[in-house]
Amino acid sequence: MAMGVEPMHMQDWIEIDPFYRQEMALRKAILANHRSTVIGRVGGERKRGESAEGRGGDAGEWEGERVREGEGEWEGERVREGEGDWEGARVREAEWELLHMLANFLPSRYPDIFSLSHCRLHNHATGDSFDLSDTSQDPLEIISQLIQEDVCLMIPCSTSSTSPSSSSHPSTSSPSTTPPLYLVSGAVLFPNGWILPEKLGLPTAQIHGPVPLYESTISRAVNKFLNNLQPGSPFSRSNWTITDDPRLFRPISEASYASLVQLRANMGESSQQTLEQGHPAEGQAQEQPQSDEEDPITVENAGWKLFTRSERETFVRLPETGAVLFTIRTHMKPLRVFSGRRQLAADVAQAMDALPSEMRRYKMIGGRLADVAREYLLRCSQGIV
Repeated sequence: MAMGVEPMHMQDWIEIDPFYRQEMALRKAILANHRSTVIGRVGGERKRGESAEGRGGDAGEWEGERVREGEGEWEGERVREGEGDWEGARVREAEWELLHMLANFLPSRYPDIFSLSHCRLHNHATGDSFDLSDTSQDPLEIISQLIQEDVCLMIPCSTSSTSPSSSSHPSTSSPSTTPPLYLVSGAVLFPNGWILPEKLGLPTAQIHGPVPLYESTISRAVNKFLNNLQPGSPFSRSNWTITDDPRLFRPISEASYASLVQLRANMGESSQQTLEQGHPAEGQAQEQPQSDEEDPITVENAGWKLFTRSERETFVRLPETGAVLFTIRTHMKPLRVFSGRRQLAADVAQAMDALPSEMRRYKMIGGRLADVAREYLLRCSQGIV
């Protein structure tokens, strides 16, 4: 198991594709119906109009290059009982820093969709407009209505101390220690088999606890990589699976996901049930997946009934607060996109074969579904499909 990270040009940070308007509409619906499941931060929500110091009044101002929330620090933000707490961890400030980065990046990168004028960010694709000087708003909610990426913010903290590292940046940390990073804030509207509230306040090792081989192979390397991440030097990686469910919003508790993995392994068939309707992947009908008994998945129909769910993940160190930003951009495509792409189909089939058995089980790429997907991909690689 390897991290698979590679340097990224900041110009490639945020992706917008032809599904942008459709996915923005879906994200709005998810925010309206499932906000507490998809948006959260350590310490819970702040009351509207309350400043970072916990007092009412003017919470900040637009300072040309950034939005500040005030001079006070968040005190006593508890990560999770037993893990220590952060005095002065400016979680909310990191959220506003991220929003400001997007407010400067998006109009430059996508001028046909976004514009910024007089502290107001306009999304011309959706018709939304956001006043960035109004810090009584939730920055995570605004971010969720700007980009298709999900976002997570992480901050290093030593569990042996009740305060974070004295410096925001890893270059001044002791070379002999690499404090774990904790998930302190996030907006995850397209989760795949997990829910944000269960992960908030946890270090990266515990967040990835259910992932096979993570602890024994790359946990320390991941922690070192995140601590050493520097502003202006972003990285990216990719993750993927094959599924019979095209929905983007799949919030499943850790216990339920473990049961689902076991059920699917026992049945050797598709048995996923999801909790929210997503947009159809390239023309797929928005309907619940049918059981194999009613409409079995075969090599002949796999191009329409099976999908690759890929995640492009990026890692960016925020220059002001030193928080680490982790983004997840989900792409859902039917297997038929491999028709006519012989080498790519062969590469994916080979990657399936190379997966350790534990990872195949975790990704639920097993049993007949895997056999059908592999055979379809092999046919694509041979030019038969």
